[in-house]
Amino acid sequence: MQFLNSATIAPEEVIVVVGFDPSDTAKLQAFIHHYSLTEIPKIIGPWSGSLSNGGETISIKKPDTLQVPQDGTDAFYPMVKIETISYGDSQLWPQPADGEGASLQRVSLTDWSDTPTAWQASETNPTPGTVEQSLPQSPTITSSPLTIAFEGELYHYLIEASDSDSPTPPTLSVSPQVSWLTFTDYGNGTGILTGTPTSADTTLHILTATATSQGESVEQAFPIQVHNAQLDTDEDGTPDGIEYRLGTNRIDPNSKPARISHTATLLADSGWMEVSWLGIYMDQHNDWIYHSSLGWLYVSPQLAQNGFWIWDTQLHWLWTRDDIFPYFYSPDSGWLYYHLNSSSPRYFFNYIQDTWTQW
Repeated sequence: MQFLNSATIAPEEVIVVVGFDPSDTAKLQAFIHHYSLTEIPKIIGPWSGSLSNGGETISIKKPDTLQVPQDGTDAFYPMVKIETISYGDSQLWPQPADGEGASLQRVSLTDWSDTPTAWQASETNPTPGTVEQSLPQSPTITSSPLTIAFEGELYHYLIEASDSDSPTPPTLSVSPQVSWLTFTDYGNGTGILTGTPTSADTTLHILTATATSQGESVEQAFPIQVHNAQLDTDEDGTPDGIEYRLGTNRIDPNSKPARISHTATLLADSGWMEVSWLGIYMDQHNDWIYHSSLGWLYVSPQLAQNGFWIWDTQLHWLWTRDDIFPYFYSPDSGWLYYHLNSSSPRYFFNYIQDTWTQW
């Protein structure tokens, strides 16, 4: 469509291009009534043709500087493209605007327009002359910080953030820098803050996590208090640092890991843990453990010759330690050898009887 040379548009003004002559009062009133327009924009027409639901390219051009050819031909204004969009009907484009009644609306009036992510479907039926623009929303930090740490124990806080109206995840950062902490932004809306403090770091640190998306930022300020790992707040015989690492309550004497778990590694948040020599088990925090192969075992809280007395419901008291397992000493049966990973039944070799038995 060619606009008249006298046509102008003011800054932030809206014009509507229609397929009829706006001077036709009946058609103009019918158009206003059909779209329930309360504020009448500048309406220009007629424009002939139609736009395909399958996709088209639309461009807006403006006249450039007057050019006067040296060959004596007529002077002219070159037309310069100032905006263009090539829309389509693939899944990348808003589906409600693909022949379902909604119109395409710009997400941002200042960003590049010729990409599917720059457009959205109108929330209601088309509203000609109305700028239905969704303003960028600030990102959100959805994770809760871990606010305590213990000297000699690994601290980690997985920071998670999202931005519902952005095609890309927020970028993350943490400040200020703390000597014993490192932060890694994974680039997918998550990042890990981790480190192991020393005795020199037993103080209060105030940090700020920042998530940034589409020029908008949100901050989460949080403290990290580093404690002496050898303190025993609930006086249950287990240092606070160990209880912190294994997920038990350091202020509740009735919640403590079994003595055998003091060197264990917690396996994610599943409740299962692992001691390198004993294997995988679940600690019930009352001196009972459930071993993945051996089943239910009660572990005496007192060390004996740097090893552990363990009560088995069928074999009764057994003694072992890290450099002896899978051998057990039984006051009833003497030395036993456990066939690793046997379960239901479990196989033990009895050296006195010189035979395998199953339990």
